[in-house]
Amino acid sequence: MGLVVTASALAAAVGWVQWPRPPELDGERWFKVMIATLLRGRVEADGGSPDAWEEAVLRWVPYHPAGRLPERKASNPVAAAMPDLAMDGEVALLEQLARFDDGLARFRWMYLDDEVGAVARLADPADLGEAYDPATTLGPGASWDSLAAWGAATDDAFARAALRAADATWVLVEGRADRQVGPSVLPSLQEVLGDAAVRIPYDDGDVASLGAALHERASAGQRLVAVAEEAGTVRLLRALLAQAEVRDQLLAVVSVGGAVMGRADEEGVLGRATCRDWMEAHFGQHDFDTDVVRLTPYFSVQWLDPVAWPPGVSGLPLECQRFVEPHERGATATTVEVVDLGPLLVERPSDWVIAEGLPDVPSQLDPELVARALIGVVSAWTVHRR
Repeated sequence: MGLVVTASALAAAVGWVQWPRPPELDGERWFKVMIATLLRGRVEADGGSPDAWEEAVLRWVPYHPAGRLPERKASNPVAAAMPDLAMDGEVALLEQLARFDDGLARFRWMYLDDEVGAVARLADPADLGEAYDPATTLGPGASWDSLAAWGAATDDAFARAALRAADATWVLVEGRADRQVGPSVLPSLQEVLGDAAVRIPYDDGDVASLGAALHERASAGQRLVAVAEEAGTVRLLRALLAQAEVRDQLLAVVSVGGAVMGRADEEGVLGRATCRDWMEAHFGQHDFDTDVVRLTPYFSVQWLDPVAWPPGVSGLPLECQRFVEPHERGATATTVEVVDLGPLLVERPSDWVIAEGLPDVPSQLDPELVARALIGVVSAWTVHRR
């Protein structure tokens, strides 16, 4: 009997080791490399040189492999509290950032001057391996080269592959136009997605009307990707809490510059205290569960002005634009997955220059490229998680 038990335990252990599990993915790296690849196509189509592409990427695609929670690193690298064990290179990055006196200089080091971050963005994306290759999840029409061609507007094979693989209706939830914190990506998403998108106006924040619009599509069997901006994110979360049937049809939630944890320059429903309390009470694995046990990713993109303080943009610090980890109270399964896609620059500081004499690049990152990268990474991630 002892031998039988031992053999069974050994077999279970071997089975656990050999059981196929999806590889860990860095959502921000995947998103930022997709933007860089789209920029490659755009610059090449405009007759630009490799130097022009490199400058465009370093100016407009902030990323550092050890740069998670960048507002903590820029604010006080000596006392920056990370949620778990240090990542590779994170201690060295914090030590380097501690040598600078202000947040702008620290952001500049992370996103411009540090060779580690530059190499991560400018390297051949094929070096990331099969797990990051969009063709692995979206099909042969979604190679890195076809993504560059989409950026050049010479071929939309990548878009067709992504939309076919995800097979969803994209619900675009507007925020308040007069309080938009960065360039809106919803018009570009709507243009690219065409009939696969439906746009919902802010409508004074009415949650019931948004819930009804979502329920109508979910009850028709449509799988949904919901994208929201500014206060539209708050409205969307409240609608999803009340709509279990919608959550069952939901492939992903995407917040772009959303007031997830409230605005610092407002009181009431959209204020930081109210939104923080609501998220702590409701944003959990039980409250946002789905009937079928599967992961629903909640993505966030933040807007960053490197000279703003606290780090973020006026009225919306970075930490307020990001989903917190869902609580576990009452949960019997894990169905909510938080994916941080990191910050994008709303504008470039005047001294954010790589070298003199290089070709000039646009004054801001084209929202169309951001929209296309979102379609790519959200589609690939959701298919990968099925």
